Amino acid sequence: MKIFLLFYMCHFVMGLTHCYKTTVFYIYHLSYSMIVPFMVYADFETVTKPVHTCQPNPEQSYIKQYQKHIPSSFCYYIKCFDDTVYKGKLVTYTAKGEDDDVAQIFLEKLEEDLRDIWHIKKYKDPADVIFTEEDKRNYDKAPKCHICNKDGFVEGDEKKNKVRDHCHLTNRFRGAAHAECNRNYRIPKFIPVIYHNLLNYDAHLFIKKIFIKNPKERLQCIHNNEEKYISFSKKIVLCHITDEKGKRKPVEREIRFIDSYRFIWLSLDALIKNLDPEQCKNLKKFLPRPKEV
Repeated sequence: MKIFLLFYMCHFVMGLTHCYKTTVFYIYHLSYSMIVPFMVYADFETVTKPVHTCQPNPEQSYIKQYQKHIPSSFCYYIKCFDDTVYKGKLVTYTAKGEDDDVAQIFLEKLEEDLRDIWHIKKYKDPADVIFTEEDKRNYDKAPKCHICNKDGFVEGDEKKNKVRDHCHLTNRFRGAAHAECNRNYRIPKFIPVIYHNLLNYDAHLFIKKIFIKNPKERLQCIHNNEEKYISFSKKIVLCHITDEKGKRKPVEREIRFIDSYRFIWLSLDALIKNLDPEQCKNLKKFLPRPKEV
């Protein structure tokens, strides 16, 4: 059932994005307009353990703790914007005993998978861009930049010169663009990890584990109050490169945990009723007959 609901959340968010394709949005920072190439949809399951404590003083106000929620399993699905680049990966884990630190295992497995994606799916060589005859015709007759959607190509101009924009992951031609727009249209340097109701529940299960390996790490967050976070992020080192001066530098990316419930104020049960079975392509890869679940 957990996998079932997780995939429905994935399909609903993707379907919601598809519905907005007919709506015009004005984005002034082009670096924010590109779709993230990879997204992660995740969820935890827990067991409750009684908390033994003494009787509080009835003459004073108090909060009585009577049980603790301990992570017992997790599931996440890595989804790429293009299945030809990365087919997606489903990861599940169930605790084998009481000593298993499920939250820490989740963070370690997630970081490991994201590093593997980086090493396997590095940017393509621009010299190998796929540019067909049809692409050439579309490029020649294009009246405006497909990125900013504005007219006015000026040959020889440093900013408005007409150039070919292509995807650095698929090497496919995307459209004609201004030179400046093409330079600023970059792949985001973060990977969103989406939970439904992260703020009220899931975040409390693993947020402290983020600082175990690096106690000095600073939490970047959008908070609702001191205890509840709508979104928070953690930086990870994917690899190291050597620059032109011979210095070894880390390549960092940000894992950004996001609460989808802050944007879609409905339960997963209510959301899945908005989807048709034909829309659940990812779910059918693992559950060919979802109605039987």
